[in-house]
Amino acid sequence: MKYLLFISFIVYPCLSWSEESCDFGKKLSGSYVIEKAEGYLPNQVDLVSKNSKNSIYKFELDAYWSSRPYDDGSFTSQAYYGGNFKVKRCIAKYYSSEDDCNLTFVFDKNTVTISHYGMCGYIGHNVTLDGVYVKK
Repeated sequence: MKYLLFISFIVYPCLSWSEESCDFGKKLSGSYVIEKAEGYLPNQVDLVSKNSKNSIYKFELDAYWSSRPYDDGSFTSQAYYGGNFKVKRCIAKYYSSEDDCNLTFVFDKNTVTISHYGMCGYIGHNVTLDGVYVKK
């Protein structure tokens, strides 16, 4: 019993901290980008609060890859995902059944880290969604 009580004192404050470290409500709304070299389109995710009380957000994620700077679109590959998710303990998950793609969003103070797994058939050649997006 002593050990269980000791663990609860350690675990509970950590869980509470993780919930409080997320800026719920309208503070998460906005644009987050991964800047690239000059002339290349940045990856961007836009978040809009649909219901801040329940931490539900609408997102639009655009990611690009181009073989050369200032491309007119002829040699650019793109990925686009959009939908709704609920943020819980600074983490949100989205699943696209159309192309069997799982997206995970992990929020920190002014960033969101995005990762994906699955088939993700809507991701174009050489495009990656993964990375740390910084709030504008």
